[in-house]
Amino acid sequence: MKEVLVIAEHREGELRSSCLETISKAHEVAGKGGLEVTSVIIGSNIKPLAEKLREYVGRVYLAENPEIKYYDFETYKHIVSKLIREVKPLMVLMGHTSYGMDLMPGLSSYLNLPLVTDCIDIELNNGRFNAIRQAYGGRVNVKVSLKPSETYLATLRAGIFQPAKPIQTKGEIVEVGTPPLELKVKHLEVIKPEIEDIDISKADIVIGVGLGIGAKEKIPVVEELAKTLGGVLGCSRPIVDRGWLPQTRQIGFSGKSIKPKIYIAVGISGAANHVAGIKGAKTIVAINKDPGAPIFNVSDYGIVGDLFQVIPIFIQELKKFK
Repeated sequence: MKEVLVIAEHREGELRSSCLETISKAHEVAGKGGLEVTSVIIGSNIKPLAEKLREYVGRVYLAENPEIKYYDFETYKHIVSKLIREVKPLMVLMGHTSYGMDLMPGLSSYLNLPLVTDCIDIELNNGRFNAIRQAYGGRVNVKVSLKPSETYLATLRAGIFQPAKPIQTKGEIVEVGTPPLELKVKHLEVIKPEIEDIDISKADIVIGVGLGIGAKEKIPVVEELAKTLGGVLGCSRPIVDRGWLPQTRQIGFSGKSIKPKIYIAVGISGAANHVAGIKGAKTIVAINKDPGAPIFNVSDYGIVGDLFQVIPIFIQELKKFK
């Protein structure tokens, strides 16, 4: 049976969310094509992670070496390329992360295999690999059809797909050897960034504010709604461009992709750049005084009205349930 091989990413003893999201999409594609989802994990002291990973895939290829304490391009390239030559998977997938953007082009060049990056969707159509990616700042979705190949490579955008759920039967773990290491990069230390803000991509409830708010001084009106709902405040790109909120709050193609249970867009017109970042939301509510605003085209519920009149009523009604 042909495989869909996912290159696992991990950090500080945890599988990264982008890895589980990629596995989720791999299962969706594999289910339609009669394929098996497998994964390869590389590193030092990672058997506990391999045990965790086998809850989500049919087979885990474990490449463990005490010297591989950090991601290293040459090491990963040699291990994964050898595995691809032996297993001949139909697809090799990885998150479109800093590691994925570094490793996958190198694999593509080294093995002479077709690659498509930053995909928001992938599919198999009569054995042909197709991918959807965005162009022109998220205004256009482009369907890319790759030429026939024994193996296809792709990176998937993080925050687009729901994380994988455990499968019924745990997969097997197959240990694979690692080549003699010639580490050309010496890691001195890991410097963690200061935690200055929240991660809106992990919130269950997000309230997005756009230019309809009118002025920076009025943002607390929307912030109060977020606090009342137990959510967090996000925004559209123009808000960040004006310096009204930090870039960490930006939602969209040039910001973060979110997948909350509820997303409320307040005073946001619904430009393609912004909509690209909210496709993972389960329920979208829009508040805008313009009935023709594009945001209503992607919303599950819409309120046409002045946000400064709607939000106080909204908050008042919510407090009745507390």
